[in-house]
Amino acid sequence: MPPAPRFVWWLVLATGLAGLLVGFALGATFSSSRDGGSKTPLPNELGPTARPGVAICDPALAGASGRDENGCWYPENYFEAPPEVVPQVGPGAPVVQVLASGTRPMGIEGTLFFLRAVSPIDEVIVARQWIWPTMEQAVPAGAYQVTIYARSCDANCDFLDPTDFSCSVDLLAEPATTYTIHYDVDDRGNVTCELIT
Repeated sequence: MPPAPRFVWWLVLATGLAGLLVGFALGATFSSSRDGGSKTPLPNELGPTARPGVAICDPALAGASGRDENGCWYPENYFEAPPEVVPQVGPGAPVVQVLASGTRPMGIEGTLFFLRAVSPIDEVIVARQWIWPTMEQAVPAGAYQVTIYARSCDANCDFLDPTDFSCSVDLLAEPATTYTIHYDVDDRGNVTCELIT
């Protein structure tokens, strides 16, 4: 083969290989950022965060009464009611109202109902018991995930079974506004929460 066509052949081969390498490098860069590599996800890309109705461990409560150095309830306290958190608010604060309907869950020894409101940074704003079929709680203005759930009494209501009949809604609470959450339990134990403003 004469030198000129051989040179052209090597030039075409080298250009093709260089193109492949650049293509792989770009593909890997786009793929790693799309898969969460070094890119910080935007809030709307995160999706809803699943939060249990009752936190067994809460680092903010590390060392508190009944909690270990990691903020976890001691094993003998796992079935106790969660610590109550009720915010102090002024006049004109938003109000969260629960209206329950359907078949009230009833354990053999009874059932207790709870409401828990958590901020986007996982700070518990409200954690309290309520009595079927309704309750109202004033909260500071802000964004919350509100979880409503039940716990059956185990022998007596000082000891509770794990969380059940749980559902959550997200809301943006603005001053001087009441937010009603319709909590419905059907005959089969299916639970729905619907925010009605």
